[in-house]
Amino acid sequence: MKALRFTVFALFCCVIAIGCKKKETTTTGGDDTTTTTTTTSGIDFDGLAKGVCDCTSDLLNLMDKQNELTEAGDTEGLTALLTDMAPKLTKMETCITELQAKYPGVDGDPENEAKAEEALKRVCPKFAEMQASMGQ
Repeated sequence: MKALRFTVFALFCCVIAIGCKKKETTTTGGDDTTTTTTTTSGIDFDGLAKGVCDCTSDLLNLMDKQNELTEAGDTEGLTALLTDMAPKLTKMETCITELQAKYPGVDGDPENEAKAEEALKRVCPKFAEMQASMGQ
């Protein structure tokens, strides 16, 4: 049962990590290669935090359900939950990718990452707590 719980948690962590990688655009033209990172002015950090909360809410609810089933020793329920989690992981990954496109310039910028973390704590405390517990 602990192995199943770990697997579900590991899948969730992987999707979060993949979804939060920095995106850069590299343009090659002749001898010139430039890397461009979009400017960070005007980012709506509360909007970003709300978006992250919306993207992860289904999975956070499933993780709560997973904890309940684990405490109850319901192996069948955990197996069914794992099956239900796969499409939700895909949906979350797509949602996070869309957020990255909407809010470029946050990942990789320590100042903006700190602002995003503060907004997450205010707007989506459940996600912020989960993220802190993962050490991210």
